[in-house]
Formats: sequence, C-alpha cells, structure tokens
Amino acid sequence: MIPERNDPRWTSLLTGKITHKFKSVPAGMCVSRNTREYNREPSPEHLQKVIDETYAFFDKYKNIITEDITAVFGKE
Repeated sequence: MIPERNDPRWTSLLTGKITHKFKSVPAGMCVSRNTREYNREPSPEHLQKVIDETYAFFDKYKNIITEDITAVFGKE
C-alpha cells in the first residue's frame, strides 16, 4: 500500500508537485513540516532524509491514514 522509499512519488509529494488536503491532521503536519524542512535545505541528501522521516510516519500509522495514502499514491 505504501510505495517504497525510492518511489518518485515521495519526491513529488515533498517538493510540492503532488498536493493533497489531508484528512488526517497529523499526516498533513508531517508532510508540511518535511516539505518546509526540504525547502530550507534543498539538497539530494536532505531530500532523502525527509523522505525517510515521512515514510516512517506513514508506515507507522498506515492503518489510520489509509484514505490519505490511497488519495496520494493510488491503489496498488
């Protein structure tokens, strides 16, 4: 259900190419915070760091944020 960390959709989400109004406030806050963090220091290494953090959050709470995950990444 959650794409692998190297899936380009993570980059699109955290660089603002994919936008989504999250139903889960904590998920929206996680993405927003990590997007701001990446924009503060836009390097490939820092992008990977924020992808890893966002992935870990989504993986941990995947049972609660299923609707948002499906809306952002589609059904697999």
